[in-house]
Amino acid sequence: MPEPAPAVRIFISYTHDSDEHAAKVRRLADSLRTVGLLTVLDQYESPGPSAGWPFWMERELQAANYVVCVCSATYRRRVDGLEAPDKGKGAAWEGNLIRNLLHDAKSDTRKFVPVLFDAEPDDSVPLMMKQFHRHKLPKGFPDLCRHLAGQTSPPPPVNPELRVVPPKPAPTLDPAWNLAGMVEGGGPVATNAAAPTVAPTKPTVTREQAKAELHDLLVSLMSADELRRFVAYGPHGARLSSSLPGSSVSLGVLTTELIALLERDGLLGPDLFERLRQDRPYRAKDIDSVARLWSELQR
Repeated sequence: MPEPAPAVRIFISYTHDSDEHAAKVRRLADSLRTVGLLTVLDQYESPGPSAGWPFWMERELQAANYVVCVCSATYRRRVDGLEAPDKGKGAAWEGNLIRNLLHDAKSDTRKFVPVLFDAEPDDSVPLMMKQFHRHKLPKGFPDLCRHLAGQTSPPPPVNPELRVVPPKPAPTLDPAWNLAGMVEGGGPVATNAAAPTVAPTKPTVTREQAKAELHDLLVSLMSADELRRFVAYGPHGARLSSSLPGSSVSLGVLTTELIALLERDGLLGPDLFERLRQDRPYRAKDIDSVARLWSELQR
């Protein structure tokens, strides 16, 4: 039996700007732990580490896979060494440790992840982190989790089939420019001939058949947990997730309810199938086949 993968360890660096700010930091740490990321926070250490705060900070910064830096104006001043000497010694100490770790890592920035709460401006990011990728919370929390969990973007399709593009049609001219016809027929051809009427084609598949095909596709692509995550990270994810039945239902029932929700909200369209292609590129042919059915219904 393979050994379980080691937990991703997160250390949160921040300043105690206010009780509300500290409460948001605690909520961030609790939420990261909820999604399976082992998060270390000074608020979890009560009454305090036995070896003292400086040693504790140094040990945890070195042990962490990622350091989430909650940036604020106060945090920037203290990390950048612009605060009064008698204020914020803890944050200044952390700032020196981070600076040394960056130096040892030859400026490899992947370990340090700045975050900004609410409308906190980018100017609150310390100078040594100005060029780092940052996340704005709460809206950016799912992307932060993907970053810390090491989830990469879906790869492009492998060896996609060549699709032959039809030749570009020749340019058309006004019928009056039928110069040869003017000589042979004695005058220009008529320019106001009515275009033939083409009856609209009826779709060869019913909406119920298309929904059944989509149902079978989703069941074959994902487990129930994967389908819930797919919904949660997509458009209107929070609202759709809250409307889905609980975890006790089967994958088939869950899929049926999801399709009904998507149909109700007008979300059964090209964007859905494009997300499926990105999520499961190796099933692109099957996804395209069902997508064509829905495209035919829209004619």
